[in-house]
Amino acid sequence: MKIAYLSNKMSGEDKPLRSALEIALERAERIAQNPPKPAKSPELEIIEHKPNDIRVIQFGGSVIGYHLNNPNPYGAMMSVLNVFIEGKANGMPIVLTAGGGPSLDLIRYYDTEFKFNRYDEMYFNAVCLNAKLLAGLLGEHGEYLTPRYLGKVNLEYLLQKIPVFSHAEEPWQRPFSADREAVLLADHFRTPNVIMMRDVDGIYAWDPKTDSRERLEEAVLRREAYVEYVRKIRQVVPDEDIAARKKEGRKRYLIKIGGSGFDLVFYRTNPQVLTSFLSALVGLHRDYDIILTVGGGPSQDIAKRFRDAMRIDDKIYQDISYHALKIHALLVAGMLERFGEYVPPEDIGKVDGNYLREKIPVFSHVPSYVGHDLFGMDIPNSESDAQTNALGEFFGVEGILYAKNTPGIFLRDPNIEPRLSMEDIIRRISVQDIRSRISRIGEDRMDEHLIENFGLDIFERSRKPRYICVIDIRGSALVGTAFLGGEAGSVIYRN
Repeated sequence: MKIAYLSNKMSGEDKPLRSALEIALERAERIAQNPPKPAKSPELEIIEHKPNDIRVIQFGGSVIGYHLNNPNPYGAMMSVLNVFIEGKANGMPIVLTAGGGPSLDLIRYYDTEFKFNRYDEMYFNAVCLNAKLLAGLLGEHGEYLTPRYLGKVNLEYLLQKIPVFSHAEEPWQRPFSADREAVLLADHFRTPNVIMMRDVDGIYAWDPKTDSRERLEEAVLRREAYVEYVRKIRQVVPDEDIAARKKEGRKRYLIKIGGSGFDLVFYRTNPQVLTSFLSALVGLHRDYDIILTVGGGPSQDIAKRFRDAMRIDDKIYQDISYHALKIHALLVAGMLERFGEYVPPEDIGKVDGNYLREKIPVFSHVPSYVGHDLFGMDIPNSESDAQTNALGEFFGVEGILYAKNTPGIFLRDPNIEPRLSMEDIIRRISVQDIRSRISRIGEDRMDEHLIENFGLDIFERSRKPRYICVIDIRGSALVGTAFLGGEAGSVIYRN
């Protein structure tokens, strides 16, 4: 099997030194029998093949990121995808797969800061997000497929469609690698070539976008010294045993870690905010049932950039939003270590009183039937507030807490000049007053920065949660105060 590297961008006059992405592709290369040989030009036709050979092409994450930063992202992406569409029209059988792209960059940052144990799963969701994006951009020419549909892909199918896979085998039989999945796809289709599209012009001894070998070596040393430091200050669950969980009379609360909380972690590089908040929850879990859900923040921002720059329709946006929110849910579940578990929508039924005494489940979404059965409507994957409030009704929680980058509710965004002070905070407010009195235009000039309209609708139709409490994620002690009914942030009532 040959692995060819096709450049989508020339990176100057630097000359390739040796097998480039050998480090990044180390696991994938073990499957290949021959060492990789770089392609001589970026044209697909340079690879020798029989007329019916299937071409497995990985649309690398670096290429997706490169085009997303292009002045015309949609045109840039389609200029490449149109080559594949034209190839299909000319009888060239093509199978696409994707890399991690901007979402993987975000995940690597989280991994550096938190050392969580869900990296492979988050990486997998980043690739799913990109694969669904590519399938959406291909329109009628493309189709996103999972491994269970590998059998339907034959030469006759490939005359009609370009399938886009995120993976070739169901996880988690081994550590996840997008490059390895591309090679496995090629192995399945018995093709002699795997084409890896990258944003560099060849293969290097080290990342050509890094300043020097010395900088790389220094980075390795810094990372090794940093690991123990991170373990100590970012640890959510202490090493020593934690007191036994209270068995009877446990009140139940749902907490949403808002997207603006993740913004603090990533955009303002303040990871300790999330660590401190989760540590407080582990302590409170001794006495309370706690259910967690998440907002999109930086991962949803990537989905929004794809929506706005790539002109994808709402269906594709909802598909990739599912993975964007799941990335943050997996991060939180991983940080909670033995107490945390990501619960996919289809497993919601296992979360009962006994479960909640032992675990803190982390959800990204409710199953679709919850929206239909309880509220008579679909809840879009991108509406994290609505997903949260529907979860609250399903589990019959006492109250819902939104942990956000704000001390509470104000008549307008307090960060817009002239800034508002704590004296201007509104301690109690109804849903109707939020609709009629509060400006929810944020610093980005977009609406719904405080709470989504759909989220208000779901809460208004709910019966069980008595209130929503908006608290500052930087004040981890506020959670316990809110549980005890003390003054913490702002409280929203139905009427």
